[in-house]
Amino acid sequence: MAEMQLTTSERLKLTYEMRVPQIIELLDMSEQTLQKFTTMEVERPLFQPFPSDIVFQNFEPFETYEVPLQLRNNDRIARLVKVTQTDSPYFKIISPLDVGHKVAPGMDTVFILQFTTDEKKDYTHELICITEREKFLVPVKAIGARAILDFPDEINFGTCAVKYPTTKTLLVHNVGKREGKFKLSVEEPFSVNPNSGKLDVGESIQIHVESTALQAKDFSSQMVLHYDTGKYVSI
Repeated sequence: MAEMQLTTSERLKLTYEMRVPQIIELLDMSEQTLQKFTTMEVERPLFQPFPSDIVFQNFEPFETYEVPLQLRNNDRIARLVKVTQTDSPYFKIISPLDVGHKVAPGMDTVFILQFTTDEKKDYTHELICITEREKFLVPVKAIGARAILDFPDEINFGTCAVKYPTTKTLLVHNVGKREGKFKLSVEEPFSVNPNSGKLDVGESIQIHVESTALQAKDFSSQMVLHYDTGKYVSI
């Protein structure tokens, strides 16, 4: 829930993981450069992208948002790289002023991806990065308005009587920016009521979670919150 409430820039600042991107095509280096020998494994591209995928979220219509795409030369010699995309009315690449110049070993070049839309809906896109040896993808997605239900991270019943139901009542709010339908599931000896519903933005609902232990021992379970978007959260 906390991650979904972040702005695009806030989410980017909390992103640290880098993954090896998906290589979609190997190129003939002899046709691209005179420096056709490299110590880089063929499974890893000559440039490492950061972030590994670009996400826009909590955006407003008709506003322009930007995310920098850093491409670091992992090779031991200077290399060329460029970024292209399929035509899109929503996404635009801004190349650095020195695009077309080689990037020194261990150094970064930065492309800017701009995003503008007239609707709060989901979008998917991808950038194609072209080095002297391969083409690889950087996925892009824009996450539209979402319902966000503020369930607690944990529901603790404490000590309960055996074979006697104990109930916890939660007041759950939709703190997101869209109406949301939801379903709840949990394993015995726990149950939840209601186990489904719909909440408008800012609306709240009482959720009753019941524990009926049949034995004198500790029980634990994950309650799963399913949104109508297909996303689910374990509580």
